[in-house]
Amino acid sequence: MGWSVREDWDPQGAPDIYFTRAYADLYRTSHSLPLLFEYGEGGKIFRLPYLESSVRAYLPDADPTWKDMETPYGYGGWWSTSADSAFLASAGRALESACRERGIIAAFIRFHPLLGNHEPGIGFRVIADRETVCMDLQDTDPWRNQVSQKNRNMIRKAEKAGVAFEVDEGFGELEAFAGLYAATMERLEATASYRFDAGYFTGMAKALRGHGFLAHCRHQGAIVASAAIMHWGPYGHYHLSGSLREAQSLAPNNLLLYRCALELQARGCRVFHLGGGTTTDPGDPLLKFKQAFSPGTRRFHFGMRVFDESAYARVRELWALTHDGNAGGARVLFYKE
Repeated sequence: MGWSVREDWDPQGAPDIYFTRAYADLYRTSHSLPLLFEYGEGGKIFRLPYLESSVRAYLPDADPTWKDMETPYGYGGWWSTSADSAFLASAGRALESACRERGIIAAFIRFHPLLGNHEPGIGFRVIADRETVCMDLQDTDPWRNQVSQKNRNMIRKAEKAGVAFEVDEGFGELEAFAGLYAATMERLEATASYRFDAGYFTGMAKALRGHGFLAHCRHQGAIVASAAIMHWGPYGHYHLSGSLREAQSLAPNNLLLYRCALELQARGCRVFHLGGGTTTDPGDPLLKFKQAFSPGTRRFHFGMRVFDESAYARVRELWALTHDGNAGGARVLFYKE
C-alpha cells in the first residue's frame, strides 16, 4: 500500500475524537490545512492526523516552499493497528519520506496521555511534559474514593447556594458560552493559542453533536460557569470552560466538573480526562484544582523531529529576529528551544 496524504478520512476506527477529521477541521486556517498521513503494509495501518502549515505565514522572509507539521490543539498523535516494531519503523521511514517530499522541515506532535502513543518514538525526540488528571468513571463511588474532602465541601457549598447544573445537549447557549470563555481568557491573559473566533465555536458545536455537550451552572437564572465536554468511546474530555469572576465564591466550577463526571459516567465513559495545568510546575494552581477531583494522573508527552536541518536553522534565526520569548504555541518549541 505504501504511504498517502489526504484531506478527508473516515472516523471509523479512530481511538478518540482528537483523531477525527471533524475535530482537526476546527483548526483549519488560511495557511494551515488538516491532513491525514497513512501508511499501510501487509494489512497493517498507521495513521497520523496533522496540520500542514506554511512557515511563511508567520515568518514572511522564509522560503515559500517551507512548511511545518503540528497536531491540533489537545491530545492526538498517531495510532496503528499493529504494535510490530518492524512495521512501525517502516511507518517512521515513510513519514520522513512524505515530509521531505512535501517540504515539511519540522514536526511537533502532541501525544495522548490516556493512550500512551508516544512510544515508540519512530525517530522523534519525545519529551515528558506535565501531569494530567483523569477520573476513573468505572469507580462506583467516585465521590468518596476520588473527590477530596475539601472539594466535596465546595460542591456542597455550591448546591446550598442554589447553583444549578444543566446539560445543554443542543448547544442552545453556545453564544453565551463563547462569550464567557472569551472573557475568562481575557481575565487570565491567556496566549493567542487559547483564544478562538466565533467560527471556531460554531464548528465545535457541529463537530461535537453526538460526541459532546455544553454543561452550565446557573445561579439565579444566569449562567455563571460553563464547559464544553467531549466524549468518544470510553473517553470523556474537559475541553474548554469559562466562568464569571464575581461568582467564584459560589464554587460553580467545582459543581460543574463533578456533575460532568457523573453525566459522562451515565453515558458509559470509563475515564474523564481533565487535562493538566497551564505550566509544568507540579504546584500549578489549575493542576491542583483538577487533582481535587481525582488523584489519578497520566503524563503528557510531546515529540519533535527536524527533517531539514539547514532550513530549520534558518527559520530559528528568523524567529529570533521577529519573536520574543513570550510568544505562544508549538512554534516556540520548534524555534525557541
